Amino acid sequence: MNRNIVLVYPEQYLYNGLITPGTMHFPMSLIYLAGISRKICDDITIFDFSLEGNDINSFEKTLSNKLAGVVGINCMFSMSINQVLFLAEFVKNKFPETRVVIGGLHPTIYAEQIMQHCGSIDAVILGEGDDAFPHLLKYYFTPPPPPISKKQLCGFRQRCY
Repeated sequence: MNRNIVLVYPEQYLYNGLITPGTMHFPMSLIYLAGISRKICDDITIFDFSLEGNDINSFEKTLSNKLAGVVGINCMFSMSINQVLFLAEFVKNKFPETRVVIGGLHPTIYAEQIMQHCGSIDAVILGEGDDAFPHLLKYYFTPPPPPISKKQLCGFRQRCY
């Protein structure tokens, strides 16, 4: 498996359904995950849909150029879940061997339902990802994979490619 990852920050929506006019802040959670994952991965890219104008073609081009083995999608708020599910399906349809991981407040609360109903998602990170995400990357990238506990990760789908 390719050891490149793409971390995705979906465009954020306001409570009334309007799209925010650009990112109000840096996706610090993804910047932090990129920092703690740099020793495990060969290349890390952060794709911020708010800065890219919600351009799915630019996203596909990034995935093609980076040959991502893992795509991590941030889903901090429930308002973003439809876009997150769309992006997960998009990645799996275009790049079926790429692992899709989501995390954030919404997936933490609804991990079991997400894993039951969303076959395009390979893993859900519960709570803070600073411990679980690097363990998951080691699991995906290290043959044979080291053991992973439910404390480190929840909502894990075993797939053989």
